[in-house]
Amino acid sequence: MKRSCRLGGLLLALSLVFSLCVTPAGAAGPSMSNFKKQRTYYSSVFSDVKTSQWSYSVIKTCYEYGLMQGSGGKFNSNGTLTVAEALVMADRVHQIYNTGANTLTNGSPWYQPYVNYALSNGIISSGDFSSYTAKISRADMAYVFSHALPASQLGEIKTVNNIPDVNAAPYRDRSAIWMLYRAGVLTGSDSYGTFKPNSYITRQEAAAIIARIAIRSERRSDPLLQKVTDNVVTFGLPQTGAVKKTTSSTGARMYSVEGGTRFVMNISTKSNSAFSGISLPSVLTAAQEKSIMEDRSNGSYLTNCVVTKVSFGGIQAYRSEGNFTSDSYSYSYPSLTYRFISGTTLYGVTLIWLNGSVDKTLLSKVANSIAVNGNAASPAYVP
Repeated sequence: MKRSCRLGGLLLALSLVFSLCVTPAGAAGPSMSNFKKQRTYYSSVFSDVKTSQWSYSVIKTCYEYGLMQGSGGKFNSNGTLTVAEALVMADRVHQIYNTGANTLTNGSPWYQPYVNYALSNGIISSGDFSSYTAKISRADMAYVFSHALPASQLGEIKTVNNIPDVNAAPYRDRSAIWMLYRAGVLTGSDSYGTFKPNSYITRQEAAAIIARIAIRSERRSDPLLQKVTDNVVTFGLPQTGAVKKTTSSTGARMYSVEGGTRFVMNISTKSNSAFSGISLPSVLTAAQEKSIMEDRSNGSYLTNCVVTKVSFGGIQAYRSEGNFTSDSYSYSYPSLTYRFISGTTLYGVTLIWLNGSVDKTLLSKVANSIAVNGNAASPAYVP
């Protein structure tokens, strides 16, 4: 009898242990696959969101995946994000990732349940913020959003060696900013990755960022650029290695990135006092410029050449797009050349794509980084 009781007690204890260890059918464990479309976005969902605005697709994504909701039938795209709103977004991502559902609702004050959840789950720490209704800086937003997922789900997908305005700044958690850049979540406000950490962030900007955190396919792998200066010309090359400069016997400068470079930027100059006070398009028609770029007499020329008149601020120029071809070395690469006069110097700035099929996003970023006296080309280049 005693043995039977002991056996029954053992079976009861084992059943309790297993009841604690076994996940109930249908319950979700921590996983990125928990982020799924929950509803369909229609044009009438947010009356103030237009299909023409840059953020339309990310706002649509955030609504469909249950990451953002709006209020009163409006999204308020240009409204400034508050600390409380940032916590709501981070909490939703954290809870969906861990459980497969978002169950948090408003309290009194409305944001208190979200604050409590963020504190209890390590998204923020006590004393981090003195006001939850205040506007949140971009640096603090990065701090909050970086804790919405485990660090293992925010792994590096691209090289980032420099963020112009973050390197030495004393922010709450500078490492969070670097992690989100390398994970393809943060991209900065320009091709060099300028972050503006002390500025506030709009709701549409936050939508783009939280969508990249929750949905891997939204993350951006195209590299940031590093700025190079050559006299009046500045341009960017990918942050995938150190910039290498070589100078030819004619004085032309060629810039490339060491280790798997995709671009070569070649800058040639010719000075003559007769150039003073004139612009290239004032002395050459577009047809004449095309003829010069297609001239085969020196063995290097453009094929499939298209010439467009552009301006760098007050400097008029020609942009020639085509395949840079060399008879001597038997190659032909997609290229873009700007020719213009600055002072008494005629410049030729040629961007050549070297590797395989053209990545149009990266090509556009590098091409449109070319500036003269700080002015980018207008109209911009569209591959």
